Amino acid sequence: MSVSATIVSDFVKNKVEFITTVPCKQLADVIDKIEKCAKIYHIPSNKEDEGMGSVSYTHLTLPTTPYV
Repeated sequence: MSVSATIVSDFVKNKVEFITTVPCKQLADVIDKIEKCAKIYHIPSNKEDEGMGSVSYTHLTLPTTPYV
C-alpha cells in the first residue's frame, strides 16, 4: 500500500468525511485518492481562505463530523 493510500485509509478509519484542499504538487497523489474515495466529501479550494470558509461552515452545521 502506498503512503497516499495509507493516508486516505486512515482518514476513513478515523471517520473523516469532509476534506478541503488547495492545489499542491507534493500532495497531488493524496488529493487524487481523496477525490476517488466515495466515503470522503472533497471540496477543492483555490486559496486557503476559501478552504477555511468551507471548513467553518461544515463545523457550524455538522459539529460532530471530523474535517481536515
